[in-house]
Amino acid sequence: MLIQVASGHLKTDRALLISYKELWRKISREKWGQARGHQIAGIVFPISVFEIMHNRPPLNELVVTKRKRVSADNWEKTKRGLEKQAKRTVTYHSHDEAKEACWHYWGQEAASKNTDREAEEGCQQDRSVTFRQRNSYLIAERKRKDDHACQACGFRLEVNRTFIIDCHHRYPLANGQGIRITGIDELMCLCPTCHRISHTRKPNPLNDDEICELRGIVRGSKAMVAGSR
Repeated sequence: MLIQVASGHLKTDRALLISYKELWRKISREKWGQARGHQIAGIVFPISVFEIMHNRPPLNELVVTKRKRVSADNWEKTKRGLEKQAKRTVTYHSHDEAKEACWHYWGQEAASKNTDREAEEGCQQDRSVTFRQRNSYLIAERKRKDDHACQACGFRLEVNRTFIIDCHHRYPLANGQGIRITGIDELMCLCPTCHRISHTRKPNPLNDDEICELRGIVRGSKAMVAGSR
């Protein structure tokens, strides 16, 4: 269920997040009460420990309080608990960064299993409906300007009249506070592989030159263009 929330496939009061109360009503027929919050935490925290152990972002970050729409515990407390149980280092620096990682990871997973245009754009959903609509225009325009080709490796592939390409934020939304205006020059097209490589460094992702260096690609010789099928 939390994976469906992260990928945008489960409708909730706030897109890509679910409140304790909403989650309780979906998994139990018993009446909701504030004390149920501890029961929810006891359910979702082990799930996040499992995710961290398998190098995936902690899904408990998507379960938030209804009033403030934020996680109940402070980040350092949550991080220490995850690290203690999973016996692994948690690399995220805030609740927001962990949420962004969940949306990115599971959005990419959904896109890899569905090649229709709507599912592909769903990878990059913002926290507000209005801005999601505005950004979808910017994303489409950036893809058009980049000719639907990866600006690092040059990969370009069209499958069933849909281009397999991601739109990458040079400056991740998780690095800022609140709503911001994103210009089209702050976006760039990356293939799924280069996009994943870019986000291996946090908080600032690798740029296209650094990705090329890691992949052994010489600038000016980008020829990894696949045909349509």
